[in-house]
Amino acid sequence: MNVSKGLAALAMSLTLAALSSCASNAPAIRTTEAACLDLKPLTYFWSEHCEASDPDNLCDSEQTVRQIEAHNAYVKGLCEQ
Repeated sequence: MNVSKGLAALAMSLTLAALSSCASNAPAIRTTEAACLDLKPLTYFWSEHCEASDPDNLCDSEQTVRQIEAHNAYVKGLCEQ
């Protein structure tokens, strides 16, 4: 065996050994479980006063409220099993 091939094989072996020693032994978390660790319900602001007047633009639109409620229902169904 020529010396350069031997050195290349040795370098590859050392690299693989070093990489495998850094491997985590933590159990894998399923994608849904991982997402549910961070997913929180979204909030919005809506009251009966929002329909009459909102000069300071503090209220979310009806469409936004519907979308947020749909999102929150989806997250609840996904994560609260």
